[in-house]
Amino acid sequence: MDTIHRCPPARPCTAGRLRHAPPTIHAWRGEEQAPAEPSRAAPRGPAPPAGCVTPCPAGHPRLEKGGQRKKMRKTRGQCASSSLLVQDHLGFLMENNSPPKSGTGLLKTCFNGVNALSGVGILSIPYALSQGGWLSLLVFLTIAIICFYTGILLQRCIDSSSLVKTYPDIGELAFGRKGKIIVATFLYLELYLVAIDFLILEGDNLDKLFPNANFHVAGLKIGSKQGFVLVFSLLVLPTTWLRSLNMLAYVALGGIMASVILIASVLWVGAFDGVGFHEKGVPVNWSGMPTAMSLYAFCFSGHAVFPMIYTSMRNRKTFPTVLLICFIVCTLSYGLTGIMGYLMYGESLRSQVTLNLPSNRIASNVAIYTTLINPFTKFALMVTPIAEAIEESVRGMGKNRTVSVFVRTALVVSVTIVALAVPFFAYVVAFTGAFLCSTVAMLMPCACYLKISSRTSTSSGKKTMRRLELAACLGIIAIGAGVIVVGTYSSLKQINNTPPKSGTGFFKTCFNGVNALSGVGILSIPYALSQGGWLSLLIFLTIAIICFYTGILLQRCIDSSSLVKTYPDIGELAFGRKGKIIVAVFLYLELYLVAIDFLILEGDNLEKLFPNAKFHVAGLKIGSKQGFVLIFSLLVLPTTWLRSLNMLAYVALGGVMASVILIASVLWVGAFDGVGFHEKGVPVNWSGMPTAMSLYAFCFSGHAVFPMIYTGMRNRKIFPTVLLICFIICTLSYGLTGVMGYLMYGRSLRSQVTLNLPSNRIASNVAIYTTLINPFTKFALLVTPIAEAVEESLRAGKNRTVSVFVRTALVVSTTIVALAVPFFAYVVALTGAFLSSTMTMLLPCACYLKISSRNSTSTGKKTRRLELVACLGIIVIGAGVIVVGTYSSLKQIVRSF
Repeated sequence: MDTIHRCPPARPCTAGRLRHAPPTIHAWRGEEQAPAEPSRAAPRGPAPPAGCVTPCPAGHPRLEKGGQRKKMRKTRGQCASSSLLVQDHLGFLMENNSPPKSGTGLLKTCFNGVNALSGVGILSIPYALSQGGWLSLLVFLTIAIICFYTGILLQRCIDSSSLVKTYPDIGELAFGRKGKIIVATFLYLELYLVAIDFLILEGDNLDKLFPNANFHVAGLKIGSKQGFVLVFSLLVLPTTWLRSLNMLAYVALGGIMASVILIASVLWVGAFDGVGFHEKGVPVNWSGMPTAMSLYAFCFSGHAVFPMIYTSMRNRKTFPTVLLICFIVCTLSYGLTGIMGYLMYGESLRSQVTLNLPSNRIASNVAIYTTLINPFTKFALMVTPIAEAIEESVRGMGKNRTVSVFVRTALVVSVTIVALAVPFFAYVVAFTGAFLCSTVAMLMPCACYLKISSRTSTSSGKKTMRRLELAACLGIIAIGAGVIVVGTYSSLKQINNTPPKSGTGFFKTCFNGVNALSGVGILSIPYALSQGGWLSLLIFLTIAIICFYTGILLQRCIDSSSLVKTYPDIGELAFGRKGKIIVAVFLYLELYLVAIDFLILEGDNLEKLFPNAKFHVAGLKIGSKQGFVLIFSLLVLPTTWLRSLNMLAYVALGGVMASVILIASVLWVGAFDGVGFHEKGVPVNWSGMPTAMSLYAFCFSGHAVFPMIYTGMRNRKIFPTVLLICFIICTLSYGLTGVMGYLMYGRSLRSQVTLNLPSNRIASNVAIYTTLINPFTKFALLVTPIAEAVEESLRAGKNRTVSVFVRTALVVSTTIVALAVPFFAYVVALTGAFLSSTMTMLLPCACYLKISSRNSTSTGKKTRRLELVACLGIIVIGAGVIVVGTYSSLKQIVRSF
């Protein structure tokens, strides 16, 4: 049987960051630039058919084992992966009809290297210098030298094996399959964050050009910056659907020219447009040094492209010289821009130097328009590698046009949401530089080189050199780890502590509202539907409408007094001190039970991931689920001792993204992992209806946060519209998850849909890991309000010992309850029936009726009667849910023992 040789289809090459290699670099991974004589010891691999430019590697050890079928599979895999790894994991490559005969020359390679290092980082270099002061230039030079040296290390890693062509290949050579995945993951994350930077950059600079622009959509006023971000996202979305990005890739090669134009424009403004270079700056600013070094690290991270540049060279021996030239050119250009900007504007520098340039000047407009054009051509080059990786993670999906468009659209939507929620260019770039670029440019090259070089034997004369290399690599790893820890912490802290100038806008308020309603309830919605049947969806919609209306009632209560800011304040305004205590008690009880739900959830899902885990403590055998609950409690305990939860609060905002990932994972499992949507379900199941409505009530309980969202708004008049949008989004997401889960598993659904997902599937693991992360970041946020209330009642708020004791006691008590009552659905149902129904139905109506009865309003008697009837009806429904749901959940808990 003849060996089947399948070539990869001609596909466009993709992009990595703003640093790109021009069309002179080609993706013929398996083809050596300088043909060598075949080895006599190893047989030559199968010859490719006509038209295949990617011959399979000859003499690969794995091809010589396992018989003809194994050879066939390996032949196809090697040929396909040759171009895919280069295209999917690294900086973009443009296809050409004729490959170079002998590789790129010195000048072209220098152009490739400078283009790989040139990017949007040049816009923030002046701001970085203003943050760190003049002394930070030493940090700037140090990072440049380190990144140059680690680029040389990547060259040495490639030289150690003829099969290594890309950065992920280096990771695989050093640490196996896991190393390859880790490197690729960091590269994709870097692309994702740079795409977010592009959107923020477009919004900032278009707002600079058109400061008075207003956007009105369906009667809603949208800020100019947010409007421009949305417009840019809509314009750039179709480019992400393209299969061929050749034209965009060609235009995107202008990184060097854009940098030259920007430097010339800044120089012109300073020298001839009346700004001058009169600012003195400060010698050093230690508080801003973490931001400065993070931004510097961002500028010199072109390592994803270096392997391709090296392997495409005609004379590889000159690579160190080429890399040195590239780093000198970029260091001088970055440094010149930073110094000019700092001398022009000093401490008043903004995140992008273009935002400081005077308006209505030709040089300023040239700089801004140059800045705007690049993201438009490069955005698709950022998104495409991530999309292709997702599409190809499941065999055959790369050719499905519908799936491809859906994945790319979802990526653009997610990037837009993050850009609207975190519109701080310098801080996002600093986070990218600290967490991702420092890892890619400092830690990984040293770690991979040390691992690879440790396998090769060295002569006694080289031992001194090995020791020096070891010391250098360990020093760089230590510096890189410091940059990662300090820079990441600083950038996240700055993002979290950035106060809104005049309250939150429309989009941020919507994000806050959806995040308040998004939670672990989405895991149990399919189970709720299986308990109540299809007819229970009517109850689901009814509860959603009731909770929306009671949210409006809370707004009206707040409007009745300027002193009311929180939910307990509403209780006090309505019923005095007792009312405040009652509301607070129900709030704290809800937080306490949700903390217990988190512990049970962690135990269930970790047991799903590791079903054979066993724990032995002091000779006692502990079940895997109970063991995981105890481990999670011990891990999360120190976070409850923290006085400041700013960092956790910021991370915990991922509720929206977690829900999106969960829905996408469930959809993927049903559509592409062989489960399907074949279950029919039952029309109605009256015996399970109490559990269903209790779980539904739990999902829409965000009322504790609504008063703070309302009082933090810039324009409070649009709160009803915002609340309506939030409830529509959450109702659709909850409903979609419930319907999909019920159609997939029917009556066999478990308390959390993740427990039904098939094991050893990528989508299943993504859903479970996403489910596991959220409780870890949010547990302390639930326990801290209860602990502070206890400490204040004891008048020991400042006593550190008492504080630690109270918080530890709370964690211990929640752990004991979670171990004693490990039934997720029943505890959630009890929370929804007894507490959530009270908070979302009874108390809002009771408080509103009490407060409105004191105030003489201009509303007619008919309106007042309708409100009275509506509130009394909701109170009756809520009371029914409380009585029936609480009884049912307690009965189920008792029967489970």
